[in-house]
Amino acid sequence: MSIRQTAAVALAAMTLSASSAFDETAIRTVGDGVCRIDKIGKIAQEGVFVDYTLSPEAGSDIRCRIELPSAEQWTGELWGIGSSSQGGFIGNLTAYSSAGHAVATTDLGTYRYEKGDLRGKPWPDAVFKDYSWRATHLMTVYAKKFIRAQYGKRERHSYFVGGSCGGRQGFCEAMRFPEDYDGILAFIPASMLIAANAQVVNLYRQTHDETGKALFTTNQLACLADAPIAYMKDRDVKPYAGSVLSNPFFSEAEIDGLLAFVARQDPSLSDPELQKRMKGIFMGARDAKGRVICHGMLPGAHHGNPGGMSFRSKGLCASSVLRNGVRYSVYPSWEEFEAKAVARGGEINASSLDLSAFAKRGGKLVVNCGWEDQTTPAPEIIAWYEYLAERNGGFGKTQTFCRLFPLPGLAHGGGKGRIATSIGSVKEVHRNALRQWVEKGIAPETYPLAWPAKNLTLPIPPYPLQCYIGDDGKWKTRRYPKGMVRRPDLHYYEMAPLDK
Repeated sequence: MSIRQTAAVALAAMTLSASSAFDETAIRTVGDGVCRIDKIGKIAQEGVFVDYTLSPEAGSDIRCRIELPSAEQWTGELWGIGSSSQGGFIGNLTAYSSAGHAVATTDLGTYRYEKGDLRGKPWPDAVFKDYSWRATHLMTVYAKKFIRAQYGKRERHSYFVGGSCGGRQGFCEAMRFPEDYDGILAFIPASMLIAANAQVVNLYRQTHDETGKALFTTNQLACLADAPIAYMKDRDVKPYAGSVLSNPFFSEAEIDGLLAFVARQDPSLSDPELQKRMKGIFMGARDAKGRVICHGMLPGAHHGNPGGMSFRSKGLCASSVLRNGVRYSVYPSWEEFEAKAVARGGEINASSLDLSAFAKRGGKLVVNCGWEDQTTPAPEIIAWYEYLAERNGGFGKTQTFCRLFPLPGLAHGGGKGRIATSIGSVKEVHRNALRQWVEKGIAPETYPLAWPAKNLTLPIPPYPLQCYIGDDGKWKTRRYPKGMVRRPDLHYYEMAPLDK
């Protein structure tokens, strides 16, 4: 390379560096009595990352990261990214920052208790509060401060995306802090944690005796998980028949028919006591007052993880609802569930029926749930949405700010859905749909769900509609049956005020 060429390359590099450099001094002005800036460094394409820790009170240690692309590449968007399980880690943000978005995430303040020196110890109240609602909000507040420090202006739009625990974070933001985000994608949300934990307790009670002894073998549970597909093969609609269930909300008569079919497939399951318990798995539970505690497991769930019907319940004692040290007895009663889980659950639930402030400022919420979700049961999410619609004047009015898309064949992470698993179903097409709704007022009419095994994309419509292929080979829609959900009592969806 000649001297002239070398000089030209050096000059170009200097110009790029000068035009894209970040102002570390300005970034450090964001630090205050709550926010400690731990590290500032470069990312690809002249961007910058900031690791920061938030400590709003003693015992609080919320780790966060924001990645900021160069001013030339910034799209003007801020994306908040949800965590999973009980948090405790910082996820990879490269996909968003490399696309030109400012992007932030948090470990929810649980690192020391989930991954660090206090692993396995009960959460103190400060950490419980951080995980429940405070960490995501404060992460967002300071992320916006870093944006103003770096770019000298506010973000054009703010969005949040998360699944499972991250979906709960998104719900909590819309319900408790409606000003934080303009649009939220909340997938398979672990939002109705008390209702979801009721489902787990019911599974445990049905699959164990009072000493904690398991009553079903893994093979028997596998039969129970897979039989519904075969049972409905000749009566379900296209393209689902024989592969997945188009509607797993069985009536009591259909459950009775399914259990007779199961007994023919595996004679060991014809035992009257096991038949009674299997019916309890699907029919759910009611309390002494006759109120619904949980709808029951949807037929077809737990595919690829049948043993989860039994051992999932043991994990209840390690769930986020009970991280404050509460433990169940060997065979918990519903009275014990009410006293231990429900008493604390209002702090961690994200299931309010009041989204008025979010809707009033133009906020948009896109939710999905999975018919095969073994961890965050779809019935409890559908029930919440039906309650929400009743509170807001019907499905039509509710769909102006919140749309729910139930996905056939979708399971939670740790399971194996017959069509998709976890939030791997979330693509750029879904993020673009949210942008269109927020920025142009064009609401998503379908949720495209890829079904690779059949080389199909299902055009899932918003609840209460479902799609299917008619006899003429064309996609059609019809309404799910009214009253198909045995809705848990409303007190399982309550949220505690922030001052508690």
